[in-house]
Amino acid sequence: MFDLRFAGMGLFEFNGEWIHPEKTEKTYEIIYVVNGEVNICEGDVFLTARRKNLMILSPGVMHKGFKKSTSNTSFYWIHFHADEVDLNMPFFMEHFGSSYIFKELNHLSSLPRSIYPQYILDAYISYIVAQIIVEDKRMGSSQKTSDDIYEWVRVNVDAKLTVNKVAEHFRFNPEYISKLMKKSYGSTLKGIINQFLISRAKDLLCNTNLNVSEIAAMLGFSDCTAFVNYFKYHENTTPTKYRNIYSKTHMNIK
Repeated sequence: MFDLRFAGMGLFEFNGEWIHPEKTEKTYEIIYVVNGEVNICEGDVFLTARRKNLMILSPGVMHKGFKKSTSNTSFYWIHFHADEVDLNMPFFMEHFGSSYIFKELNHLSSLPRSIYPQYILDAYISYIVAQIIVEDKRMGSSQKTSDDIYEWVRVNVDAKLTVNKVAEHFRFNPEYISKLMKKSYGSTLKGIINQFLISRAKDLLCNTNLNVSEIAAMLGFSDCTAFVNYFKYHENTTPTKYRNIYSKTHMNIK
């Protein structure tokens, strides 16, 4: 049983331009989008949640809106405490099927505490968190998903591979994939793409006799100059200088 404490909730509704204010909460916050979209940056990760999406913001981390919502926006928000408890919750869900419980809790929390005391609300938020974890596991392990994405990027990396293309292939929100990879591998998806692309370039420079133009074409760059500029930006040296630095090879036949 989780030792969680309900802190408050509500249904936010706004028709027109709106952006989430900058905040650093002491509580976890669950956001379930009913209509429109919610654009929130938590730390260095950007998330866009739309209808039926659910996100969970962590305590002690600054979050704020990074883009205005321009349509009719409504979402449930729930704050709760979970001191020194590892909830192992997902930070984003494409679909949460038990959304009716938000309306139930919103109703109960608005009643006098003499009717529904705090411990009942605490039990209810524990039930909601348990449902989130169960539904997330039912949809599949997030670690397996990130491992599948990582391997697919490694095999298919080239200069034309983008975060949006990877997201489209796996049918996920681009912001969700980036945060998933950040959580699993300590780097955003864009960083992982760059990592594999540079690694592949170095392998070709060190272990083949292909010239720089041929390598650029193999890696999908529009031309040799684009490849040289990309490599120099990430490695602070040109492909040719890199190849020359590591030109010595120890060979043995026994």
